[in-house]
Amino acid sequence: MSEESIQNKPECVNVNPQQLRQQIALNVAYIAGLFCLLVAITLFISHLRFKEYYPLDAKGIIELKQKLVQNPKDESLKVQIRKLDLELRTEHERHIRFVKTGKVLLIIGAVVFVSSIQVAFWRRKLCVIKNKNQMSSADKKFYQSAGAVILVVICLTSVGFIIIRNSQTNIPNNLQTLAKASSPPIEVLPSYKEYTQQWPRFRGPFGDGTTVYTNAPIKWDSESGLNLIWKTEVPSNGFNSPIVWNDKVFLSAGTAQKREVYCYNASDGKLLWQTAIENAPGSPPKPPDVPDYTGFAAATMATDGKRAFAIFATYDLAALSFDGKIVWAKYMGEPKNPHGHATSLLTYSNMLILQLDQGEVEDKLSKLYAFDVANGKVIWQTPRPVSSSWATPLVFDSGGTMQVITISVPYAISYSITNGAELWRYEGIGGEVVCSPVYSNGRLIIISPSDKIIAIDPQGRGDITKTKYVLWTSDENVPDVTSPIATKDYVFTITTMGILTCFNAADGKKIWDHDFGTDFHSSPLLIGDKIYLIGQKGNVYIVKAENKYEEIASFKMNDKFHASPAILNDRLYLRGEQFLYCIGNKVAMASK
Repeated sequence: MSEESIQNKPECVNVNPQQLRQQIALNVAYIAGLFCLLVAITLFISHLRFKEYYPLDAKGIIELKQKLVQNPKDESLKVQIRKLDLELRTEHERHIRFVKTGKVLLIIGAVVFVSSIQVAFWRRKLCVIKNKNQMSSADKKFYQSAGAVILVVICLTSVGFIIIRNSQTNIPNNLQTLAKASSPPIEVLPSYKEYTQQWPRFRGPFGDGTTVYTNAPIKWDSESGLNLIWKTEVPSNGFNSPIVWNDKVFLSAGTAQKREVYCYNASDGKLLWQTAIENAPGSPPKPPDVPDYTGFAAATMATDGKRAFAIFATYDLAALSFDGKIVWAKYMGEPKNPHGHATSLLTYSNMLILQLDQGEVEDKLSKLYAFDVANGKVIWQTPRPVSSSWATPLVFDSGGTMQVITISVPYAISYSITNGAELWRYEGIGGEVVCSPVYSNGRLIIISPSDKIIAIDPQGRGDITKTKYVLWTSDENVPDVTSPIATKDYVFTITTMGILTCFNAADGKKIWDHDFGTDFHSSPLLIGDKIYLIGQKGNVYIVKAENKYEEIASFKMNDKFHASPAILNDRLYLRGEQFLYCIGNKVAMASK
């Protein structure tokens, strides 16, 4: 070795026992750092797998339960639900154990790493360099790479701890519940077929004023008793429509002093029970001021076949058993609605849907809720960028996707019924929105009151306002209160002033109109090929649902009507201001 090379070589002191310990500590630090690195990477991979494995809000179970509602005797579905639930709970528990183990290992590795680094670098240098400029390139790379490794290990270890924290705190509540439940019971609700044969919500099982029944009477007289099965006096005020499930008819009514739910026997009209809805948790003792033209009970009730649900202008929401006991009740907050609450309830599978639009757009008060029918817990809720509305939402199947469509100023917005995620929106709704939407033959019909009728293909996504998914619009004879009727070929509307109009469903062109010369608040009912219309002053009209106006019958009842009719087993149920009526074909009944 030359003298020059000897002079340029870095001089190091002799290694003593202390320096040897520091060298060992440095090696341990590298091993501990590598260990922390591997644990952090493993936790990260497990975290990604965990997020992908679990569907949001146990979507898989919800969808299977929805299928079970339609096929309650399908044992294979029950087995699938139990199997998926067990898989979710097992995977959840495995992940929690894995995270806890990773936490312990990461802490141990981090402690060893930090301690070793302290011993190796913080006391004194292992090698005393007299001239740093004389360090070899290998030595420089060694110290640079050591610093980089230390920095990477510290960063990834921090990431590992963040993953541990998120894995412990951000697990969906429903999965925490599943983890605690050994074998959650499955409540079997009525099948879809049975649901369609009832009248469980405003405008019937489909929410559009259509029915599976075809043989309702075309003539009756509440005074002479012609085709009148029974009539009974309604104890209190309310503009909501009757709902019917088998042998029970439900109504709600209310004043500033008392809000109640009534249940009548569908066979003879006897009042079976009446239950006051009061003292919901958080509900103030003084009710809000509500205009008389809306009242405290404008919203139509809903039922899932096991419970009946009601909401009032006080924003008290309640579920009642079929024997009149309150199952659960809750206060939805202080009302901010200039005309009082009138949006009706509806049920779908195990969910109670409530559209609670209030205030102005900038107030950001409006929401769409899905509650668990059994206990009232929120399954999902979605803020809505809209103002007050009085229209009732509609649930329908479009291309295999169950949508819930809502209308308010300035949007018509569709959401996924599964989790409340927005699917699409249409901008252009104005006025005071009361008319509810209908769906038929792939067309959604929505109404911007006294402005325009809009036909939409609901398969679009995002903002569809200026797209091909807006099929047509019409500004002729647009209603402002009543909801339309839609068939494969036609759309029928009735204005408050009494103008019935038939539109071509394909292009929106008016085919014919007819002026009855009397006011309407009640929405029309389609039974077979006949449209039933009931005016505010008791005028009844039955016309053909065809491409030309043809009147089948017209007569008058001695009562006033604002509520829409219901039908079950070919019997009509009509709510007047004074009485609740049951209308049926007595001749047909006598011949049976």
